[in-house]
Amino acid sequence: MREIANKAQISRNTFYTHFTSVYDLKDRVMDGIKSSIAMRMEHDSDVTQLGLKTSLTAMITYLYENQELLRLFFQTQEGNFQLLSVIQSGITLWRLRAHISQSDTAANVQIIMSVHGMAGILYHWLYGQIRLDQDQLLTALLSAVRFHPDQP
Repeated sequence: MREIANKAQISRNTFYTHFTSVYDLKDRVMDGIKSSIAMRMEHDSDVTQLGLKTSLTAMITYLYENQELLRLFFQTQEGNFQLLSVIQSGITLWRLRAHISQSDTAANVQIIMSVHGMAGILYHWLYGQIRLDQDQLLTALLSAVRFHPDQP
């Protein structure tokens, strides 16, 4: 806690004015990241390839603008899994908007593969393991999509 307060250049009393504990801070940051990603994936776009491209562009911009915070916040192994989960949740929101029937096994398998593929690409890009500019990243993400609701 002392280290957090020192890095934020605030006193411990100021910290406790806003947060009950370090865990409270972590929960609030996690909620903020989840809602930011969800907001971008719910971007005012339809469930088409173009809509997905618009939503992913918004997510990429958010991740790019906040990559230092995200890397710092999720630097532990547990944090890595949490970040991957947050990214997957954001992409899954797009999937849910496609209104795919649970009985459509082939479409659901393709969507699951797409979500996990895109989340993996974003995760590795965020940590510098894939070196792509934002346009190249968008192309890579779209290449991971196996299901296209706007195609017959």
